[in-house]
Amino acid sequence: MKRLLGRTSWYYILIFCLVGIFFGFKLVWFLDPDFGWHLRVGELIAKQGIPRTDPFSFTMPSYLFVDHEWLTNVIIYFGYSLFGSVFLYFVFLILWLLLMWVSFLGSSKKWWVLPAILGSGIFLSYFGVRPQVQSWLFLSVLLSLLYKKVLWNKFRLIIPLFILFWTNLHGSFAVGIVVMAVVFGVRWVVKRRVNFEELIILGLSLGVTFINPYGWNIWREVWVTTTDGNLRWTIQEWMPGVFLVDFCFSALAVLSLLVVYRYRRAYKPEELVVFLFFLIQGLLSRRHIPLWAITAIPIVSTGFSFFESEIRKTLGARERLRKVYGFAVLGALCLFVFQGSMNLLGARGLREEGFYPKEAVEYLKQNKIEGRVFSVYGWGGYLIWKDLERKVFIDGRMPSWRREKDILGESNYVMGEYSGVVKGETDYKAVFEKYGVEIVLWQQKKKEKSLIDKLALYFTNVFGDDKHAGFDLIDTLRNDGWVVVYEDHTSIILKK
Repeated sequence: MKRLLGRTSWYYILIFCLVGIFFGFKLVWFLDPDFGWHLRVGELIAKQGIPRTDPFSFTMPSYLFVDHEWLTNVIIYFGYSLFGSVFLYFVFLILWLLLMWVSFLGSSKKWWVLPAILGSGIFLSYFGVRPQVQSWLFLSVLLSLLYKKVLWNKFRLIIPLFILFWTNLHGSFAVGIVVMAVVFGVRWVVKRRVNFEELIILGLSLGVTFINPYGWNIWREVWVTTTDGNLRWTIQEWMPGVFLVDFCFSALAVLSLLVVYRYRRAYKPEELVVFLFFLIQGLLSRRHIPLWAITAIPIVSTGFSFFESEIRKTLGARERLRKVYGFAVLGALCLFVFQGSMNLLGARGLREEGFYPKEAVEYLKQNKIEGRVFSVYGWGGYLIWKDLERKVFIDGRMPSWRREKDILGESNYVMGEYSGVVKGETDYKAVFEKYGVEIVLWQQKKKEKSLIDKLALYFTNVFGDDKHAGFDLIDTLRNDGWVVVYEDHTSIILKK
């Protein structure tokens, strides 16, 4: 077990090759429901410029569309168009490796591997060709700049440029601004004085966030999304983390809280405040749990270092600690493998061939079946990608879109209308007549799942769930005379 703690030990290489294999399979198997619209928005920007209203839906076409990840979408489009999906897999795997490397720099090198394995188990659940992955890396880099005095002295003046780049890559730039404000604010309270250099850097960083194609509207989009309480009860990934079954998260949370409580006076006050801030955010919405893991990895590794210093005078204590730590690493690896296996099984269920209406879309195109389509929320991005000429009812950009002013033939809150139809709370006839819906493209009823499939769903994050107990939209449509014109193992098409 001694060698497990060696910086150049082949155990490190073996462990993270194994972990990397899981991340590689997740990239290949998992097709994010939003990938299609990311690709199409990138194409639209590259060929026609920044869209100002929604280009893809027939329910809210005049809505002010703010693409808060416009630059990332352009990169995804060119990368996919020029080099294919393998190139994107490689890029996002590199992003994860860089995240691990930055976490290593911010941690106690001797005790880094255990929290890194548990953190990787958390990251895997949310990993894929998804813009937010780069935000994990950006947050990790920012925290290193803020916490490490050497890095702060060298690079503090380029932080506004760093924030500018982040702003145009993803809307999570707001997290960076909040973190800077919290860190500086805590320091000023502790020291009982304002550091004007930090204040200027914070002001410049805030100011450059308005340098983007949408100006101040990018903050409006961030505010609308983050304050939408309905997301936490309608979209699985936004639901509260307290309801999440995640062994790696639980283990890392227990470890981190124990070391924080025991050595609370040894950590910097700003580290503890940021750590607790993201823990609360993660409990309120599981989407933020990876951000918390970024703060927890160095907290735990440093805690073990504090503990080693505490017992250094006790005869044989360090050797016993190394042995216990070695077994803890093996235990963490077992947790990762189990949870990761369940996650990969869930990811296989979200492959293009198994989850998306690939053949049904080809049927509509080949037979030139015209008409507006009402389809599954999780399929909206795929339809935007594959059925270029047809607009959608709803997709992953739209759950928080609202407006107060009525516009003839358009929606004021399309997610509310969609949920009402699929739950049977709203008369579908009125909604379909309002938008001229003539086709319904829906999921086939699932057969009884095996025990392994049930476990996979239980231990993984599901990106959307359109099954509602007590109401079946397809049965209702059939009873009202809608005709099935196509069906396969994945999807079914009905026409009015």
